[in-house]
Amino acid sequence: MECSKGCGRQFNINVIAKHEKVCEKVFQSKRKAFNSAAHRQLDVEGFKAPPPPPVWE
Repeated sequence: MECSKGCGRQFNINVIAKHEKVCEKVFQSKRKAFNSAAHRQLDVEGFKAPPPPPVWE
């Protein structure tokens, strides 16, 4: 068993090389911050509420 350099998890020697590529791509990159205020303010004046669903009896 060998430890991953990026995340510290242990892997079999046969698969550590494959994991290193995935680990670097997924865990070591930072995502940009999500700006929820920008999404809330999308065309507020022109917003039309969706029609209510039909009533089934």
